Amino acid sequence: MTVIKGHFWACTDDVKSNPGLWMPMIQGASISDSKDPNVVNVIQRDLFALVDTGADMCALDQDIAGRLKLIPIKQTNDRGGFGGRMTNVYNLQIVLPTESLNGETRFQIECVAAPLKSQGFLCDFVLGEDVIQHFELRHVSIVEGCH
Repeated sequence: MTVIKGHFWACTDDVKSNPGLWMPMIQGASISDSKDPNVVNVIQRDLFALVDTGADMCALDQDIAGRLKLIPIKQTNDRGGFGGRMTNVYNLQIVLPTESLNGETRFQIECVAAPLKSQGFLCDFVLGEDVIQHFELRHVSIVEGCH
């Protein structure tokens, strides 16, 4: 089984006023603009990806998409947490760090652009059910000093 490790981090920049909002995130995710599942062409490294079991599909921060000059494949009506607006959809490859021999696992996905950073989220990318469905999620708690 492929193991992808993550941690619980503060999800939004209002952690001081809302200290209980910590969510599972994966550090070190990358995006590739390759259309071939066997080829990787990383265009952005070291992203923080929020694991969001309530999201149907993945989302990339719209400012990152703009900075990378990604070309949308279509537009759709965003029905998610930032719903009620038309948003760009991109065909991307998400590359997640793993503990397997090759050190990564890749997914070809369609991903919407979302105003993550401008809405106060600390993540760059949201992993939705389109990717999460391929994993068995487990919470492992390690408390220092306890054996």
